Amino acid sequence: MSQSSAAKTKGRSVVEDKLYPAPLSSHEDVSKDPIVFWDTLRRFHFIMGTKFMIPVIGGKELDLHVLYVEATTRGGYEKVVAEKKWREVGAVFKFSPTTTSASFVLRKHYLTLLYHYEQVHFFKMQGPPCVPSGKFEFLLVQQYLRVTCSEFFVFYHQILTRLCLLLFGLFVGLILFITLQQLHFLFTALRAGLAWLLWNIPRKGLMIIRIHILKVRF
Repeated sequence: MSQSSAAKTKGRSVVEDKLYPAPLSSHEDVSKDPIVFWDTLRRFHFIMGTKFMIPVIGGKELDLHVLYVEATTRGGYEKVVAEKKWREVGAVFKFSPTTTSASFVLRKHYLTLLYHYEQVHFFKMQGPPCVPSGKFEFLLVQQYLRVTCSEFFVFYHQILTRLCLLLFGLFVGLILFITLQQLHFLFTALRAGLAWLLWNIPRKGLMIIRIHILKVRF
């Protein structure tokens, strides 16, 4: 299950300054328990910042756990490619006769969704992500990581933008609230002052005002 150091070094490339995380579980556990596999696979893609979506082939979701087990049982992605065993792997899924190019599709999905997961959990790789030696695989993995990384940062940029708008709205609301509170306090003070003045006007003076009003009327 191990590779030579030269083979491990070959194809190793720093992609978007990413580093492989530590294995989230042992290869034996993820192979035996589908629940552990799916949980660690989703967490792995989240940590790597890569897009994860279960592919559909022939109208059915592809069982990535079965695909991973079948490929690693045969020595991993590179060995399956070298020994041309993708057709053998595809036979396990019993696709309908209308499903064409099943081997190519499985190879593509494994490369984009399981290859790096395999490197960490099956080969115990660490450090910068590896890329397969084939030119097709190299270009596909590079493009996939670059696009998903871009989508990852766009997603967080949108979250930060919405958060800033929310904070700005709260700030404006707070300013309006304080202003209204001040106006309410001023109005209350003026009303209290006016009431105090009216209450403390001497009755004699009030009577004079009333008499003056009556004279004006008549």
